[in-house]
Amino acid sequence: MEFEENYEEEVNALFGDLGEPEAPDRTASIPGLIETLHEQEGQLDPRRLALLRTLSALALYVKSACSNDGADAGEIISRLVRLADALSEKGAEKDLVILRHRGLGEAALGPASQAADFVVSHRGICLDKAQAKALETRLGPTAPDLTREFEESALILAEAGISSLCLHLGAEARGADEDPYALAVSRNALCAYFATLLFHSSEDSAILTDSPRPVVISNEKRRPDPNFTILASVNGMRRGEVQVLVNQLSGMMNRAGARDPLLRFPSLFDAVFAFKKLVGVLKKPALEVNHVRRLLPAEDAPPVDARLAILARLVSRHFGDASQKSARILAALTAEDYDSLAAWQLADRLGLATELLDAVAIAASGKEESLGQADILPDDFADGLLASIEARLGKAPDEVYDGLSVSGEFLSASVPGGDTLRVAVSRRLLTLVAYFRQRSLTNRKMKSLLRHAAVFDDADYESVARDFGVDRAAAEELVGLLAGCFDGRGHFLRPSFEKSIPAFCRHEKKVFEFLWHYLKEHVAREDRIALLNALTLLINRISRPEAALGVLLSGYLADERISFSDRNALMLANILVRKFNKELMKDIRMTPEEVLRVKDGLDSAAADFAADFLDARADALFRKTRKVHRELAMAMSPYTWHDAMPLGYILTLEREAYILFALVGGSAAGTVLRSALWEYGNPESEIYGMAERKDQLLWLFHLLQVVIRAVGRVGGALDAAILSDIRSRKEDFLKRAALTGTQEQVRRLMAWADRSLENLEKRGPMADPAVYRAKVL
Repeated sequence: MEFEENYEEEVNALFGDLGEPEAPDRTASIPGLIETLHEQEGQLDPRRLALLRTLSALALYVKSACSNDGADAGEIISRLVRLADALSEKGAEKDLVILRHRGLGEAALGPASQAADFVVSHRGICLDKAQAKALETRLGPTAPDLTREFEESALILAEAGISSLCLHLGAEARGADEDPYALAVSRNALCAYFATLLFHSSEDSAILTDSPRPVVISNEKRRPDPNFTILASVNGMRRGEVQVLVNQLSGMMNRAGARDPLLRFPSLFDAVFAFKKLVGVLKKPALEVNHVRRLLPAEDAPPVDARLAILARLVSRHFGDASQKSARILAALTAEDYDSLAAWQLADRLGLATELLDAVAIAASGKEESLGQADILPDDFADGLLASIEARLGKAPDEVYDGLSVSGEFLSASVPGGDTLRVAVSRRLLTLVAYFRQRSLTNRKMKSLLRHAAVFDDADYESVARDFGVDRAAAEELVGLLAGCFDGRGHFLRPSFEKSIPAFCRHEKKVFEFLWHYLKEHVAREDRIALLNALTLLINRISRPEAALGVLLSGYLADERISFSDRNALMLANILVRKFNKELMKDIRMTPEEVLRVKDGLDSAAADFAADFLDARADALFRKTRKVHRELAMAMSPYTWHDAMPLGYILTLEREAYILFALVGGSAAGTVLRSALWEYGNPESEIYGMAERKDQLLWLFHLLQVVIRAVGRVGGALDAAILSDIRSRKEDFLKRAALTGTQEQVRRLMAWADRSLENLEKRGPMADPAVYRAKVL
C-alpha cells in the first residue's frame, strides 16, 4: 500500500489542471459538512433557548418588583425556578446565569440600539440580540419571534436601570423548598429598593402593603444597595446588623495595606464572602442585582486581578454602583470586537474612555474627600489604561478612521439615518486617533511600495515602529529590507529575500508579524508561490513558532470571507507545528500528505498551542469552515456562476485545513474532521454528483483520503464507526468511480480506511454509526 508519493505527484499535477465551470446563476445546496457543523452548533440551541426564556422571565421579575405589582409574581417566580432547574448543572457548587448591559449598540442601527444591547451567558454560552436572531433562524417556526422577545426583555431591563443580574444556580445558593432560590423574598427587597430610588425616600416609606416591609441597606457610599438589601432579607437580618457589617468591612478595606487581599475584591459585597466566619453564618443570596463584579471579564471566584478590582471600584465611585454608564464604560474597555466597528461606535467608545480618564485624573489629584486605601490608584494606572485602549484601537480597520472627523476637542462620525454623533475626546486619545490615521496612510504607502517606489518620511517610520513595537532604526531597516525584495514593477524577488533572511532574523520577535501584515494580500498572484516558499525558509529560523501561529490563525478566523492569504496561512501553520520540513528544500504548492505520518517530528508545544487556540474559537472555526465548503460547492456546481476563487485553490485550502487539524488535534478540529468524514464518506453525497470530470472526482476522493488518514491519527470511537460504515460502502464508491475511471483511487482510499480503522480500534471499542447518522438526518 505504499502509493502515497506517486499519488502526491498526481495531485500536484491536478492542481494546475482544474478549470472553472461555466454555468447560469443558480446556488447549490450541499448537505453534509455544512449541515453537520450546524448540527454541532445546534446541539447547544436548547440551552440557548432556555437562556433566552430565562432572560424574559428575569425581565418580568424585575418589572413586577419595579412596579410593585404582585399579581403574577408567583407564576413568574415558578417559571424562573423551572428554567433555572433546566439550566443548572447537577452537583455543581458554582453555576451562574449572568446578564449584563453592554450598551455599545449595533453598527447598522446606530446609537438607538444601545439601550437593548444586553448579553446573557451561562457555562460558556453567550446570547445577545444578534445571536437570538440566528437562533430564531435555525429553529424556524418552532420558536418564532425570538429576536423581538429578546429586544422587548432588554428594553424592560434598561428602563428599570438594570446593568447586571446574576442568578446563582449552584448548590451554594440553593434551598430545598418550593422557592429554592429565595426569589420571593428577594423580590420584596427589590420592591423596597426600587421604591427608594423612585421617591428618594428612606426605608420608612410605606412601600409594601401585603407583606412584611424589608429595609433598604446603604453601602459604604451611603447609596441604597440592592445586594445588601437582598442579603438582609434572605437572612432575616435587621437593618442595624447589616449596616454595622457594611461599616466594619468598609473600614477594613480602607485601612488595608497595598498588598492586602481585600483590595482584590471589586466591591464590598464581594468582600463579605471572603471571611469564613461570615460564610458560615450568612446564606449567600441566589440573586445579585447591579453588582459591578458581573461587569468584569473575569472568572467567577473572587478575588480578581488587582487592577481590574481598582478599575471597578473607581468606575462605581464616579459613575454609580454598576449603573448603565458604568456598564458601558467597562464594556468599551474590555470588548474584543474592535475589528468590526463602525466609525460612530469607535467615536462613542472614545467618548466613554475620555470620561473614565477624567475620573482617573480626579482620583489621582487627591481632591476627593474621604478616600481610603482602597481608592488610591497606582502611579502608572492611567498609563496602563491608555495602553489597553491603544491595543484595542489598533484592531480597528484603517477605513474606520477615515470615517472620523476632528474639530478641536470633538470627534464626529456619521450614524445610520443621516445624523452625526459628536463627542468630546481627551487630547491624549485624540493623539492616538492621529497616530492611527497616520498608520492608515503608512499602510497605503507600504502597499504602493510593493508596486513602485514610494517616499517614506519620518512619520511613516515612526508609525511602523510604534505599530510593531520596535525602535525607529529597526522600522527603517525592516521597510528597507522589504522594499529591496521587489523590483520596479512590483514583482517579488525571492533571491533578494533569501539573501536578507539573516537581517530579517535580527528582528525575530516582530519580523513575521511585520512581513505577514504587509505581504499576505499585496503580492502579485504570480508571485505568491515564490513568496510562500521564501517565508518557509524564514520560518525555519524562528524559535518562537507560537507567536507566528497566533498571527496566522487569528487572521484566518477573523474574517469569514475567503482570501488568497488563507491557504498560505494554513500551509505556513502546517510548517510551524513541525520540527523538520522537507518542503524547505523545494518549491511547494501544498503540504505533502506524508506529514500525516509525523510523530516525533511534531513540535508538541506549537501543536498544543494551535489546538487550544482553535478550541477557544470553535464558533469562528465552524463559521469559516462552512464558508470554505460553501465556496467549494459553488465552484463545483455546474449551475453556479462563480468567479471569486479558482476551484483548485478552494480544494487545496480545504485540504490544508484538514492536514492542520490532523496535526494539532483538539475538540474543535475533531468536530470538523468528523463532519467532513461523514459527508465525503457518503458516495451519495450531492457534492460527488457535481464532479463532471475525472480530475474533479479524483480531487474529492483525495480529500476523503486525507480526512480518513486524519481521523486515523486523532479520531475516536465515533470516527471508527463512521470509517466502518465507509468500508461497507466500497462497492457504491466503485460504481461512482466507474463513471470517470477513478476506481484505482477508491481502492487506495479504502486501503487507508483499513489502516485508520485498525489504529482507532486499538484505542478502544467503536461507537454505533447509526447514532451519529440519526443526529445528522
